[in-house]
Amino acid sequence: MVMRPKGKAILVLSAVFLLGAVAGAGTVFALHMKEQSTDEARDWSRHAEMRLDALSRALDLSDAQRAQVGALLDEQAPERRAELERIMADCGEPLREHKARLDAAIRKLLTPAQQEKFDQLAKRQEERIFRFGGRGFGGRGRHGWNRHP
Repeated sequence: MVMRPKGKAILVLSAVFLLGAVAGAGTVFALHMKEQSTDEARDWSRHAEMRLDALSRALDLSDAQRAQVGALLDEQAPERRAELERIMADCGEPLREHKARLDAAIRKLLTPAQQEKFDQLAKRQEERIFRFGGRGFGGRGRHGWNRHP
């Protein structure tokens, strides 16, 4: 079958368009992955700031308490991050233990009224983080996969 010049031109233009779309999608994906890895470090500090702000509002922390809780969060950040990275393999138990230790340390800094509110906040957080039948992030997630029967 002999292809007419007009047909060849359309085929070449279609191929160029398709290759451009594939190259563009690859570039966008690569840039997104680079940006995501750069943002990861910022997300950790942002998470600590958001938690401190939430605790400050909910518990009406004094300036001294806020500074102490902030120092605890900063001090524990590397260990917390390491535990989160292990969670897929360990199904959440190390994170649960770390959270209990950190929460206990924060709780000691609070007044009795603040402790009551903090206990409620901690319970809600526990339910949110470990809501998948106690499996945490390592188990059955929102996508329905389950690596641990």
